[in-house]
Amino acid sequence: MKVTQSTKEKLIIDNRPVWPGLLAMTFIMIGVGVAWNMTIDQGDITGVLIGVPFVGMGALAFWAFVRRSQIIFDRVAGTIDIRRKSLTSQTRVVHDLADFDRAEVETSGSSDSQTHRAVLILSRGMSAGRHPVTEAYYSGRGAERIAATINAWR
Repeated sequence: MKVTQSTKEKLIIDNRPVWPGLLAMTFIMIGVGVAWNMTIDQGDITGVLIGVPFVGMGALAFWAFVRRSQIIFDRVAGTIDIRRKSLTSQTRVVHDLADFDRAEVETSGSSDSQTHRAVLILSRGMSAGRHPVTEAYYSGRGAERIAATINAWR
């Protein structure tokens, strides 16, 4: 996650999962390369039979894991705009900034290997509850930094 804009009026946080996308594209390119080379060298469909699973796994991974999130806190409009985009869909949910209480970190996993994500706590209104900044959990301290940034901006 990355803060792309931080002013007194607006805070924009983006999550663009570059590494999962590159990994998925690598699988696709390996599959295409294997299929092409073996088909050209041997003149039959053996390469296609070997390459198709790589392409399929890469495409499935891209569809499942490459999901962009953007959170826009806007004091002027008085809104929190949560936008999510994947390969096949996009959603947008707008909450009142006045309903926002704080940001926290959720933790998942065992004590040996924990992953984290930042969540927005809305304490009032129709949207009261916990709203994750990203759908996925990540290792490292990124979620903690994002929650601290959101709480400091508030």
